[in-house]
Amino acid sequence: MRLLNEMYSIVGGDDDNIQIRLQPQHFIYQAHFPGMPITPGVCLVQIVGELLERRLAMRLKLSEVVNLKFIALISPIDNPLMTVCLQSVDVSADGCHARGVFKDGDEIKTKFSIKYISAE
Repeated sequence: MRLLNEMYSIVGGDDDNIQIRLQPQHFIYQAHFPGMPITPGVCLVQIVGELLERRLAMRLKLSEVVNLKFIALISPIDNPLMTVCLQSVDVSADGCHARGVFKDGDEIKTKFSIKYISAE
């Protein structure tokens, strides 16, 4: 399932620091959790993958979550504007390995190290 333009939209930034806006009315937040929506970790992994697909102009699929550390909750109400900082993107013939963080201003909310392979 694609989340871009449904659960979030890109509102600015560059290839390494992408500013996104979370959409609190998205149906995922009705289940996770009613009255206190929190962005699920699986959605963060999907967002990173979609942003990498745009950057690299290639279809990707998840290969391995090397590390995913939740430092603070990401709420579409309290933190609707987030920056996805891609600190390193190592591209190979069959995919890529991305490391970075989700930030609200200067506050790091989530750290990630994720591998994707080409889906083509």
